[in-house]
Amino acid sequence: MMKARNEGFCNIVCMKTLFFVFSFLFWLAGLGIMGVGIWIMVYKSDYQSLLDSDIYVIIPGLMIAAGVVVVIVGIIGCLGAAKENRFFLISFLVMVILIFILELAIGVLAFVYSSKIKDEIQTSIKEKMNQQYGVNDAVTNSIDTLQQENRCCGDTGGKSWNGTSWQQRDGNENVVPDSCCKTVSEGCGKRMHPSNINNEGCLTQVEEFFQEHFFILAIVGIGVACLQLIGIIVTVCILRFVEEY
Repeated sequence: MMKARNEGFCNIVCMKTLFFVFSFLFWLAGLGIMGVGIWIMVYKSDYQSLLDSDIYVIIPGLMIAAGVVVVIVGIIGCLGAAKENRFFLISFLVMVILIFILELAIGVLAFVYSSKIKDEIQTSIKEKMNQQYGVNDAVTNSIDTLQQENRCCGDTGGKSWNGTSWQQRDGNENVVPDSCCKTVSEGCGKRMHPSNINNEGCLTQVEEFFQEHFFILAIVGIGVACLQLIGIIVTVCILRFVEEY
């Protein structure tokens, strides 16, 4: 049952309408953060092996999980508003607050990490090139993809491959990997013809790649958290008009 309160802006009809509009946006936000998380993990994970930490997998994974929860919570909220059920609405409110904290934490973490990723990459890519290229398939594929897609070579240029374990294992025959070649063919890196080798280093490109995608994760996380804050306010208002169950 409803209390007889129709005066002022916060009346039950207005609040229920606003709540359903919010729930629709809430669902869209849930699908959106799931989509961004899946997009990052599936289509933008080629360079994940170049990082020492798993943060680039953890943050999108948390976003996917949060998106699933958001969709489920949205259904609970709509049921509560439609049936004017105080228990459902309170449950919705508690869960939205928890999701708000989680999304805000994800956004802040991604934003902070986007500013620190440069230092990690500078250290990790050098170590991956020196110790793991040609040994670790995931690292080898990541570096080859990085060099081919960005038309670059090594972290600071072709000479950065000098003295690496990969070069020494190959008897110093391969000057650079074939993926450094402008026109890739088997053994093209052995010849190292200047006109066919990309001289620019890859460090700047990989830094920009991770900074850009961490920034996207930060904006999405903080943006959805702001939307949830609106939902918290609307839910508190509608609870004012619902009798104790």
